[in-house]
Amino acid sequence: MPERKRHAQSLKPLWFVFLVAAVIAIWLFDGLALADAKLLDLEFQTIRKIRPRAAKNDVVVVGIDVEDLRRFSDPKDFWHPHYGKFLSALALGRPAVVGLDIVFPERSYQRLVPGIDQELLRGLLALRQVAPIVIAQTVDDFNTFRTIFPPYIAVAGSESVGTVLVCRDDDDVIRRFDEYLCDSSRTEQIPSLTGLMAKHLGITQSWRGIIDFGIGSPIDYVPIRDVIDWADKNDPRLKTAFRDRPVLLGFMLPFEDRKSVPVDLAVWEPGNRSVPGVLVHAQILRSMLNGGLVGQVAPWVVVLLVLTGATFWLVPSTMPTRVILLVFLVALPIAAFLSLKQGVFVPMAGPMLAAVLGAGSRYVMGATDQARERALLRHSFGSYVSPQIMAEILAGNLHPGSGGQKRTVAILFSDIRDFTRRSEYMSPEDLIAMLNQYFTEMTQIVHDYDGTVDKFIGDGMMAFFGAPQRLDNPSQRAADAALHMLERVDVLNQKLQRQGVEPLRLGIGIHLGEVVIGHVGSTSRHEYTAIGDAVNTASRVEGLTKEVGYALLITQPVYAAITNKEQFAELGSKAIRGRSSVSVFGFQPHPTVTAA
Repeated sequence: MPERKRHAQSLKPLWFVFLVAAVIAIWLFDGLALADAKLLDLEFQTIRKIRPRAAKNDVVVVGIDVEDLRRFSDPKDFWHPHYGKFLSALALGRPAVVGLDIVFPERSYQRLVPGIDQELLRGLLALRQVAPIVIAQTVDDFNTFRTIFPPYIAVAGSESVGTVLVCRDDDDVIRRFDEYLCDSSRTEQIPSLTGLMAKHLGITQSWRGIIDFGIGSPIDYVPIRDVIDWADKNDPRLKTAFRDRPVLLGFMLPFEDRKSVPVDLAVWEPGNRSVPGVLVHAQILRSMLNGGLVGQVAPWVVVLLVLTGATFWLVPSTMPTRVILLVFLVALPIAAFLSLKQGVFVPMAGPMLAAVLGAGSRYVMGATDQARERALLRHSFGSYVSPQIMAEILAGNLHPGSGGQKRTVAILFSDIRDFTRRSEYMSPEDLIAMLNQYFTEMTQIVHDYDGTVDKFIGDGMMAFFGAPQRLDNPSQRAADAALHMLERVDVLNQKLQRQGVEPLRLGIGIHLGEVVIGHVGSTSRHEYTAIGDAVNTASRVEGLTKEVGYALLITQPVYAAITNKEQFAELGSKAIRGRSSVSVFGFQPHPTVTAA
């Protein structure tokens, strides 16, 4: 194994530890909190679309809407008589507990409107005789709890004041409820409106967790005016709607006391996730009364899932690995979804991030190493094989174990005339330099026409067109390459003449036929070549150029396939050594490049 690869392998565990530690640190410091929150929203939305859990112990909501404001035209601060009538009417319905999510006055309004306090006090007293009452307490602009006029608290009784504060996440969406005022370091519990209502119903605990938005259907409300009218008419709907059930009173106005939540809670506003605040408290109470708030899975489970996701860094980026990654990224949300339905939230962002980063970085590393190896392979062996062969090797299509393939190709043989005589008077160094210059030019031309140089045989060259890459018309490519080779030799000869070297004269033969293309040789030394009778025929045709006096000869199959037939002269049938005669066509270039 190369030193660089050994070094990379030794660093792999360290990178794994770094990846796990980084993701866990980001998760612990709430760097993924918003992503987890959005995934949680999606889970709740899916639950509500598929099958929300029934709220066996549901809440009745009484709303104060725009029609109520029109009917009771007094300013809301002076609604004491209307609240008093409502509370007295509600007492006739005999609810289990009543939560009043409205702002109670801090002081008496008796001086402004004589008798106004007594009307509200009478309503509280009437209701208090049949059901516990919990009054909402909020904060002022300085985040200080507002005081409530003491007589109201005295009439409502002990444990009758609870805060309505809720936790807002960074995106201003309410997902959690916490009687410790959303402060993880706080040790003093503050009684809440819904917590006290649940306590009056016999459910007592320290409330801190995620609101279960998967419970119950969207919430409707009873207008406060209907409750008052039912009492005036002694309507049986009063008891039907409220008897032995928890009741919440709050405002249902379009632009006042609105809260953002993950799902649409208001039945009259489908798709709107900005809902009246009292509906949020109704959903909190629903959660308390139907199994409790949603808890979060133990931190060690998240750490274990992060470790599982990060293991994709340790395995090669293969197709099976990618399939397993896809299964992990699908199975994790499904498991988290099923867990949420059982009341446990599983944060997914950290494990999914670890899996994607692990698999992605491993893929990038593999791709980088592969690109580096391919560049090294091209640099080291690019001059030994044709670009087409190199491309097939790098693509994994050519390897020593691959078998031969039958392919119809155009085979080209070229040869330098009088090379033996030339070698007698040229020094070995000059001869090699001249051959290298010549073959460089000829090889480039073959490659330019998508041909493959098979081998160099002394002063000769064999190439074929149509493999490993298939060509629409290999004969045309071969013929055009040969004509270009003859033109390039003219240019090369001008350089050689300036160097005092005798000009080169070529012989080129081309034949089209079926051959077997593949690796030939031993397991330790082999080459990619063409074998077959067509190869021998092409070689014999090249040798025939000496006899007929043409620099380029092509056979009948090649001639039939090319479009520039007018450049070739029909020479008839010619006998070639070792086989029957073949029909050939010749091309004679400029007189400076003639066959011997």
